[in-house]
Amino acid sequence: MASAAETLRTYEDTSPESGNVLERSFCARCGCPVTGKLRTKREYTVVPVGAIDGPKDAFRPQAELFCVRRASWLGEIEGSTTFERMPTHLDRFPSDQSKVI
Repeated sequence: MASAAETLRTYEDTSPESGNVLERSFCARCGCPVTGKLRTKREYTVVPVGAIDGPKDAFRPQAELFCVRRASWLGEIEGSTTFERMPTHLDRFPSDQSKVI
């Protein structure tokens, strides 16, 4: 079995809007995005819903980022906090860490 170091690759991406550094991890075999973590707010992990294998109902988004780019046919997620772009003050993120954003 391959180790996480062999399976995942990570690179740093700096947001042109906020200057925050995002550590993006992706599958080393197929290139699919797996996680994203802000360097300054490590307790939050962004997981693309397509990376979740199996039922997805247990994973309710807590926040939506870059809503200004949302496709017109895609509605808001009920109960989530929305941000037009990446918030500059990350303390505005919801604090319930039992949820996934």
